[in-house]
Amino acid sequence: MIRTALLSSVLALACALPAQEVFLDLAPQANMGFRDEVAGDGQGGWSDQGPENDLRTFDVKRQEYGGVPFRIADPAANAGKAVLAFRGPHLGVPLAAASVRPPAPVRARWLYLLHTTCWNQTKGRIGTITVRTADGRTRVSEVQSGRDVADWWAAGALANGAVVYSQPNRSASVGLYLSRFDLGEDAGEISEVAFASDASAIWIVVGATLSDRDIPLPVEQPWIAREEGRWKRIDTDRLQIVPGSALDFSALVGPGPAGQHGRARILPGGDLEFPGQPGRPVRLFGFQVLVNHLFKGPDCRLADKDDEEKTRANIRTWVALVRRHGYNMVRLQAIDLFLMEGAKADVEFNPRNHERLDYLV
Repeated sequence: MIRTALLSSVLALACALPAQEVFLDLAPQANMGFRDEVAGDGQGGWSDQGPENDLRTFDVKRQEYGGVPFRIADPAANAGKAVLAFRGPHLGVPLAAASVRPPAPVRARWLYLLHTTCWNQTKGRIGTITVRTADGRTRVSEVQSGRDVADWWAAGALANGAVVYSQPNRSASVGLYLSRFDLGEDAGEISEVAFASDASAIWIVVGATLSDRDIPLPVEQPWIAREEGRWKRIDTDRLQIVPGSALDFSALVGPGPAGQHGRARILPGGDLEFPGQPGRPVRLFGFQVLVNHLFKGPDCRLADKDDEEKTRANIRTWVALVRRHGYNMVRLQAIDLFLMEGAKADVEFNPRNHERLDYLV
């Protein structure tokens, strides 16, 4: 009798203790894997952007990110599916919401999420997380772009989104965010966690963990260089390359307008050559820039909203700096977004932006 009573007391105490970590199993609801072989076919993996822009090298065996344990679904054991990829721009999959249940109701103060977004140009809410308890209560947390998560291209630290995984794929440097959501001291016994997307971005949930541990997000520590010994302070008052200085590489760029030597052609060995300069291989030194950022970005604004002459002067300065950096080719990206800004119909160009692009070229 004493042993039975003691055992019952121990079991009751054990049941009353909160579990440290409970991993939410995404496999039953998963609709995409990490690999995508064909872009835009509505199946396969990740954001359906093909093998150039997926997460195929992701290691599902890794079990910790930013100090938080996760259990990632293995697509090899789940018909190729591992993540929740919610419907959004350029991804017309049916999944708009998904509910996940722990093996049994669990008391936990925190929900930790390993997630990211694609095609994300949203500021503000992209979705919600609803936590339901065994006694029928609900708690809704908003998932905010710019606070909890952002686009996976060039992922950077956010207030509630630490970049805990990054890698280059064939298109860009990409990353996953770790976010934590406080469910409150009186969260109760959690029986269900439901995710719902607003479809304003492709929201991808890779892992989810409930825990009673308050695990702080990792903080990026800046590296600070100080002027001492052999290190000299850099004068940052003038960052533009001065013509004729040691940093002026404009000599790498041939004089005259583009196209003056004819249309580039490919030689049998793979080199490029201009018809007007036979036997002289062409080397292209280029970079990519989002043209709409040139005119609207906070750090590289060319345009003055109310002064077209000033805008043109800024464009000329930028083009001169491109040459001084030694570039002879620029790839302009997102031209469509720039040309159709404010458009009410497809292929309806913004005339001011059209004029600015023509002048830039």
